[in-house]
Parts: sequence; structure tokens; C-alpha cells
Amino acid sequence: MVNKKVGIIGCGGIGSGIISNLVSYGVKNFILMDPDVVEPSNITRQPLFSLQDLSKQKTEVLRSFIKNRVKNASVETYNKKFELEDDLKYFEDVDILIFAADSSNFKDILSDNITTPENILEKFSYRKNIPLAYCGGYKGFTGRVLPIVIPGVTHSLPCILHDIIQTNENSNFDFVLDLNHNTEITLSTIPETCKVISSIMSFEIIKYLSGILPLSLVNKIIFVEFKNYSLSQSEISLNENHTCLCGLSP
Repeated sequence: MVNKKVGIIGCGGIGSGIISNLVSYGVKNFILMDPDVVEPSNITRQPLFSLQDLSKQKTEVLRSFIKNRVKNASVETYNKKFELEDDLKYFEDVDILIFAADSSNFKDILSDNITTPENILEKFSYRKNIPLAYCGGYKGFTGRVLPIVIPGVTHSLPCILHDIIQTNENSNFDFVLDLNHNTEITLSTIPETCKVISSIMSFEIIKYLSGILPLSLVNKIIFVEFKNYSLSQSEISLNENHTCLCGLSP
């Protein structure tokens, strides 16, 4: 496992949390992409960054963290925003690609008129046969963990979303903040939600890289509600009513 190479797009709360967990297992080969510098608002929920890191590139701070934790670490960094498939050329030899940047609304991922980062990643993944870990996201007390997608083995993310939304048509899976319809109130994100999401995703990635345990986070989405410490999941139905968008099911 120490020889595996991991690509990470997005080095914020979830991305940096995953990095911290992976290096604890001895993973030492990383490719990091993020355009942002460390800002004061990052300090509250991104513990790998400190006041001394303000205005520094996140990727460079995390490169130093990795190299100070793992002997003979290899860390490539790209201080740019992922927008086009050409931006993924740096990740063509990774063992798994982790998308830890802000996730798109589910309806946008499924839209024929909008091209989201997830859509671009999906095409790249299938073309290069590289597994994808979609980390999900969080707002306030609520988080969601998206699946690991393995080309030709699991269903694609659009396929999973399409089925889950059809099966639960009365549910709203996108983050909509409504505090008594008061749009003037903004709920801050709590760091605990971020840590739970990055911990779940980290261990799933470790399971994939090491092969020690079967994956659990396939063909499903996990929802985290930190107000009452509940975890729930929605899984693809795989019944006769399922319309497969990725061609895995006949």
C-alpha cells in the first residue's frame, strides 16, 4: 500500500482530513490540486493549517506536512482550479483519484445542459480505468458521503443518483438551508461534520488500496446528521424498475 499513488482534487476540510488519515497508514505518494491559499476562515475546520500558514498555497502547506510525516514521500502539487478534462492529465498514473472539492447539486450532475466537474471526472475515469472517490460535502450539521466508483465494476455516479432520486422522489438530497424560512440566517459549518465525512471516506480508500476488506461505499450514498448523530444511506435499487445509465446492468 505504501507504493500506491493517490490523486486529490481539493485540499480543504475534507481533502486535508483524508491526507492526514492516509499518511497515518503510510501512504506517501500524492498528487495534489487546489488553487486556494490558506485563509482565516479555514483555520476552524482544517486543523492541518495554522495562523503561520495564512496566504500560503494549501497544496504547499500539505506537501510540507506529508514530507514531515512520511519518509521518502513524493508529493506533486498543482496550484490551479480543476475545470477541464485537460487538467486531469497530471493524474493519469494514480491508483485512485479523490474528488474532495465542492460537489455539485445532484440535479446539475444529471442535467443534459450542464457539465459539472463530476461529469468530466466520470468520463476521465472510464477512459483511463481509474477508480474515483467522490467525497461529497457538508453544510451546517448535515453531510453526505458519495460513493467510490470503479469503472466496469460499480455503477457510475449519475446512474446511482438517477435511481436514488427516482426511488425517493419526495426527498430533497441537495443542501437547502431553511431556518423557519428566514433567509437572513446563515448556519456555519461545524468541523465535526467534516471530520466524520473525511474519516468514512479515508477508511474506504484504505480498504480499496490495501484489499484488506471489501468496500462498503459502492452504489450508495451515506447521509450524516450531526444534530442527533445519525447515519442513513440510500442505495441503488437494482430491480426491474432501475434504468441503468452506465451500461453495467442489462
